[in-house]
Amino acid sequence: MTSRVANKTRLDILVDRPLLSVVTDILHDTRVTGHTVLPALEGEGAHGPWYEDQISGSQRKVMVICVAEPDTADRVLTLLQPLLDSHGIVVMTSQVGVVRGSKFA
Repeated sequence: MTSRVANKTRLDILVDRPLLSVVTDILHDTRVTGHTVLPALEGEGAHGPWYEDQISGSQRKVMVICVAEPDTADRVLTLLQPLLDSHGIVVMTSQVGVVRGSKFA
């Protein structure tokens, strides 16, 4: 059996947990058909290391992963752009091949 592979764009969005709803609203508004949210335990960036050990959880980070058509991913990036510096959101993109490409808008 041969499967067709469709070219899509994967977005990995690292965001503070309190801002998750802002990111998921953007995904819904741009009609991204699905996403997964994973906990981020620790890391290091331009401002040094961070750890998920805050009592309030206000600094807790999550990784949002989604796959979309390239033009849809571009719309997501356009809407996220104003938040990147002000909220420290990190976005990575990659081109991926997916089986059952119709499942990803």
